[in-house]
Amino acid sequence: MANESVVAPHIPTVLPDGTTILSGPVPGGQVASGMTQVVSKSSDPEPLSFSGFPGGMFTICGADFGPVGMVKVGEQQVTVTSWQDYRIKGLLPPGINVKQEVTVTNGHMKVTKIPYKAPAPLVSQNQPVAK
Repeated sequence: MANESVVAPHIPTVLPDGTTILSGPVPGGQVASGMTQVVSKSSDPEPLSFSGFPGGMFTICGADFGPVGMVKVGEQQVTVTSWQDYRIKGLLPPGINVKQEVTVTNGHMKVTKIPYKAPAPLVSQNQPVAK
């Protein structure tokens, strides 16, 4: 029994985007204290959406974006800082009109268009909704 090692159980955590992570020892090796390992991603894609503001960050959510390509807001190409199959992030220039169609063109020239959709008005539980 002197050579037996005790393996702490994995503690699964599911993030809002559906990614499951484990903390604790990982099969085939140990994870340092406080580290996590990504185990799986939910197969349910997020709805196709774009959010962002001029001079700030933008996020595009969806699925099957494929290899890195480019993003345009209207006809203006914008800077991409992170590209994943289900999420793209980047920077919008100051003054850009975000009330336009967004076009994602991946490295295989697959085009995904996201029409502009006005955000829903914020409703407070304590305030009546204006009609």
